[in-house]
Amino acid sequence: MADRLSTALARAHEALAHFAPELVCKGIWGSPAGKTLLAQRIVSEIPEHRVYVEPFAGGAAVFFRKPLAPGDNVLGDKDRWNIELFNDLRRGRGLEGCGPNGFPATKAVFERAKKSKTACSKLKQSMMSFHGDRKTFFKSNKDTRRIGQQKLRKLPLYGKKLRKAHLVVGDFSKTMRRFDSLDTLHFLDPPWPLASGYSEQFYHGGTSAAARAKTSTKNDRKAFDPHHVMDVSSKMKGSVFVIYGDHPDVRAAFVEAKKRGWKIYAQKVTNSSGVGMRKVINLIAIKPPGALPKRKSASKRKRPRCSGRSC
Repeated sequence: MADRLSTALARAHEALAHFAPELVCKGIWGSPAGKTLLAQRIVSEIPEHRVYVEPFAGGAAVFFRKPLAPGDNVLGDKDRWNIELFNDLRRGRGLEGCGPNGFPATKAVFERAKKSKTACSKLKQSMMSFHGDRKTFFKSNKDTRRIGQQKLRKLPLYGKKLRKAHLVVGDFSKTMRRFDSLDTLHFLDPPWPLASGYSEQFYHGGTSAAARAKTSTKNDRKAFDPHHVMDVSSKMKGSVFVIYGDHPDVRAAFVEAKKRGWKIYAQKVTNSSGVGMRKVINLIAIKPPGALPKRKSASKRKRPRCSGRSC
């Protein structure tokens, strides 16, 4: 009976992948400060667009939740690991061992996955790691528990949708400029500022010893500066939606952006911190189509302070 049920479910998911490739809903794996729990809310707030660009893709939770744009759909990331996994998923390559029954969440399985480069091993590594950092086994997983059943059953759906996307490895600013137009929406979920401490621990390119080994150029570091992110975004022809966790450096950058014509607001949400649910504040900035005026140089301006829940 169990085999017949598994076969029926597999056929149903294959049919969905063929006739309704957009019904994926959730990202297939988590990433540091990912937006899996907020994706639906974000999708309801983003402006209309013909081209969709997500240059900090991570787990691409918003891409998988939203309908496909009628024009180009672009997923970019500086981390080649992410993009190569997306490419394997859309080709259906290296997925042996990731069946619909999931896999045991054990430290032994996690360590074996870290030593392999197949798509299946990468999925296991990400699903069992803390905050999706791919390095630390999530100790709350019990040895007797199997995980991943629902997501692994939907692999054909993920692959179908990814085949509609452009996959780009590289700096976020280059990806934005390449696909920019008045009809483009750039959705940015950048890494937190280095001063937050969170980036040091979890992001590739942070300041920890392990992260420094992965950072090859100074240009990599600019993605952690909210002022730089907002400067690049202000030059785009298309609309831009930027979301950050609340932090003093982000508030200061958003104060400047508001003076240049950005719409700024705060959003209190319930989010996962990796070990449970908690209330957090997100800061959101939306730029309308059209390039905005340049900000004053650092030598001519005083960095404003912003207190409270919103700027």
